[in-house]
Amino acid sequence: MNPLNEPYQQQQQQPNVYQQSPYNPPPPQPVYGTAQSYGLQPPNPGMNPNYQQNSYQGQYEQPSYSGGNPFNENNQGSSSGIPANYNSSIEPKFTPQPKYQDPIFAVLWVLSVVATIIIFVVSLAIHNSHHDPENPDNKILFFPNSLTPKLLAQIVFVLIINLSVAITLAILFLVVLKFFPKQLIYISLTFSVILSLLLGIYLLFQAYIFMGVLLCASAILSAFLFFLWRSRIPFASLMLNLISTLITRFPGTLAFSAFTLVIQILWLFFLLFTLTLTFQYPPIAFYPLGIFLLLSLYWTGQVIKNTLHVTVSGTFSMWYFTQNSSAGLPANPTLGAYKRASTTSLGSICLGSLIVAILRTLRMMAHWFRTQESDNWVFVILAFIAECILGCIEGLVEYFNAYAFAQIAIYGKSYISAAKDTWRLIKSHGIEAIINDDIIGNVTGLLGLLSGVVVGIVSGVVSYLQFKDESGLWIGMLIAGFIIGLLVVGTVMEVVESGVIAIFVCFAEDPEALRKGDQRLYDKMRETYGSVAIFAEE
Repeated sequence: MNPLNEPYQQQQQQPNVYQQSPYNPPPPQPVYGTAQSYGLQPPNPGMNPNYQQNSYQGQYEQPSYSGGNPFNENNQGSSSGIPANYNSSIEPKFTPQPKYQDPIFAVLWVLSVVATIIIFVVSLAIHNSHHDPENPDNKILFFPNSLTPKLLAQIVFVLIINLSVAITLAILFLVVLKFFPKQLIYISLTFSVILSLLLGIYLLFQAYIFMGVLLCASAILSAFLFFLWRSRIPFASLMLNLISTLITRFPGTLAFSAFTLVIQILWLFFLLFTLTLTFQYPPIAFYPLGIFLLLSLYWTGQVIKNTLHVTVSGTFSMWYFTQNSSAGLPANPTLGAYKRASTTSLGSICLGSLIVAILRTLRMMAHWFRTQESDNWVFVILAFIAECILGCIEGLVEYFNAYAFAQIAIYGKSYISAAKDTWRLIKSHGIEAIINDDIIGNVTGLLGLLSGVVVGIVSGVVSYLQFKDESGLWIGMLIAGFIIGLLVVGTVMEVVESGVIAIFVCFAEDPEALRKGDQRLYDKMRETYGSVAIFAEE
């Protein structure tokens, strides 16, 4: 029986022998070993307005724990296995008047958006002022002449069906994640191995020896790693069950993810339209404008995506630390988390997003140079190497940012401070985090792919029946359906992944908070992941 299927409110309805006093940050106290000084801040924005703040002033020392694994039963001083000298409050969380972090990068990001809009307005005005004999109406986007109102209505009808099917699948997948997480993990791991092996064999038969051998080797390596990681599957399934439960408890996270998806799509089309307008300029103006617009596209896209991640992380971490406190959760924790992400933490989000945007822009430039100078093999090889290196660095930075932004969501840190603490967390828990993310990533990736295939097939069938006289149009609608299914379910799975990262960070740094808030869940997480150790300054 899954221990998380019962409502969390049931815990408050029944006597709990583990009930602890409300979880509040402790006053300054001497600690063992080394310590790092933090500026103490009052408790968190978005909290209940009746929350009584402790009147701490000045500085306090972050406790340094060097007692080994807190879940080791040999540790003395606590029946829970947590040493007596362990202080559960690592840092103050969710301050009501947090400091604006990295504000200069928020200003720079806003200026980049304003500059992009100015480029669009000026380019559109110049375009409209010119007269092209071949294009007397100055059309920028050309639609087929056969696009009648009836055909347009049929296209909209198919798109509505695609969106409805995708949303239904997203809800269905959340239910499946809640009740059958372990089965989904085994199915996704098996599917990824079999798919890589079949593709590798197919490429070998098609005489693509290198790629075929590479995919076959990847399948064998994946199977070996999954065999080694099988002991981690119970914890990953517990995390999926917990996060899917929390998503149903905080549906605002899904609403905000849908909102960010719409904003990202609109921003993408706006940038592509603006980039199209810059084709009218001579090369000396087009190339720098094109590079800037590419950077702006990636930077704003990353800011939107990471704002969602920080909002979801802030919501779930607020539940983690306040579920059994005297103040309790605010009426709308998602709104409070979004307010922090879009104000005091926006500069930190912009800084981390800018790093990824620069790397992605450089990688695209290397790709462009490689395709333009195809006759110069030395240049092509160098550009290919640069593209690969930049791609690897970009992936590492994106993975690192996911945990750094979780730190920002919980503690309201600056990006540099969050990056330092994330690096210490990775040194102590990096392998566990990578394994857990890889297992869960297989599940979310499979569900996104499955949704794309299902919605694509539905779209293709409906379009074929609708557009009998428009041969070939159903193929475009099939592709559109696949993209819609992938985007909608993929956005929901981003909420799942953000929640997993947030809870992992909270649990790795402060398991005592969970023990005080939910002893039953704490025991289950301790049972499935007993090797987690307290995040400590070394």
